[in-house]
Amino acid sequence: MLVNSKFINNGNPNISYFQHGLYVNFAYSLIVTNSLFCGQLIGHDIKSRAQITMVENNQLYDGAANAALGCSDGSTSLAIDVPNGGAATISGNQIIQGATSQNYKLIDYGEEALAYGNNNLLVSGNSFTSTGTPNATAVYDPDCIPVQLQNNTYSEIATIVNPSGCAVDQ
Repeated sequence: MLVNSKFINNGNPNISYFQHGLYVNFAYSLIVTNSLFCGQLIGHDIKSRAQITMVENNQLYDGAANAALGCSDGSTSLAIDVPNGGAATISGNQIIQGATSQNYKLIDYGEEALAYGNNNLLVSGNSFTSTGTPNATAVYDPDCIPVQLQNNTYSEIATIVNPSGCAVDQ
């Protein structure tokens, strides 16, 4: 469990080395709450291969600066990556993508093959904002696990869920 932590201006500028702000390999669970991720160079703000991933009430800056918080723009690839699926809850977060992001997606789910029998994704109460990134996608879900969407807001997001038929509004 990670609570009230700050990951500010971290990473390696060498593109041969991917360093994530927070990386959890195959574990039972990861809970990240009330934390700040910004200015990450390369890699992702959060990458979780855990069976259960909960990312709640955080601020995640993906290639976007916030001078008031001491955050450079960085060159993050994704705000949140859950590459092996599992039970994931992403709620109450402020996710901001800027022009220096290396990716047009903010969240990836299951893009490296689903490793668990129980795969579900709940995305609720988040604020998604993209500035300077054409064709921004809030959630990329290549295996089309039904994404439950509840009470999110979107600013300058071209695609909410890709593929679009994988979204379940509630």
